[in-house]
Amino acid sequence: MTRIFEGMDCPEHRRVPLAILVLDDEAVDWWESRHRIKFRSRPTKEISWPEFVADFEMCYIPLSARERMREDLSVLVQGALTVSEYERKFSTLARHVPDMFGSEEQRCFVFRKGLKHEIKSALISFRTADFFELVEKARMIEQNLQVLEVQKSVERKREEPLAIGETTSFKRDSKSSEVRDLVLENQDL
Repeated sequence: MTRIFEGMDCPEHRRVPLAILVLDDEAVDWWESRHRIKFRSRPTKEISWPEFVADFEMCYIPLSARERMREDLSVLVQGALTVSEYERKFSTLARHVPDMFGSEEQRCFVFRKGLKHEIKSALISFRTADFFELVEKARMIEQNLQVLEVQKSVERKREEPLAIGETTSFKRDSKSSEVRDLVLENQDL
């Protein structure tokens, strides 16, 4: 919701009243209880958005779930994922444990730590505290590594010896044409 409110340029004092309007069923019950008990029935315009979000997340994303996400994030590795898939998984977990990173630099450090060895090695001299710059650089390295792998595969195929019965096409020159003509003439004899 925060993203929607920011996109609409919604002022801070309007966010909580608007958010309450879209709550349904169980969430309405939660709000009525929390409004009475925690917020002491203050007017909704006086309840700050960060206060509301923190309380909402405490209820719907309990501490045990956030701690599990923190653990998952600390051991997350790219493995067979692409850089983009790894980044999405990393960012999803990180969104629920924002206090895990004291700075953007720490976020970059943890992300880099989970990358595949060959990508991490290629990033060794690249220093940045901008997370999205790091992700983009890792994507570029991944693409370059994929191109190199295709090139190596093509080279290996070129170097493989032909199996029995396989032929390869050669450019015809005048001598090979003459040899072919002689063979054809001798077959008729």
